[in-house]
Amino acid sequence: MSAGDSKKHETSLTLGCQVLYRFDDNCLADFKTGTLKPHELKVVASTRYGDWVQLYGRRRWVNRNAHKRFAYPTKAEAAVSYARRKLRHRNITLARLDHIYDKMDDAQQALAVYAPDAKATKRFIDTALARRDRP
Repeated sequence: MSAGDSKKHETSLTLGCQVLYRFDDNCLADFKTGTLKPHELKVVASTRYGDWVQLYGRRRWVNRNAHKRFAYPTKAEAAVSYARRKLRHRNITLARLDHIYDKMDDAQQALAVYAPDAKATKRFIDTALARRDRP
């Protein structure tokens, strides 16, 4: 390896931002303010395309050009990303719940046809379906 190669390698791994931030479900709340505190991920190496961060003792690649990044240089960007992620999770969960209610309707119809004397099960399904619109 020539001197020019080692110099090129050194400059490609210089640190840009020292810390990146990420909110997730394991973040702890600050007891004084009641708000979540983001994980502060130490940048262990940087390239022009992204950063290597330390998370739970393991290295993780963070692409700077990705639409949905793993971690962000500011707490504000990390908070917006977390809110959007939780909204996506909520929508996925609601879609799954709608599917479950549809299948419970099918089960209720099957009970009416094949087990008309199963009153306790019918009552349980009726109660669950009546609560469908509750948040």
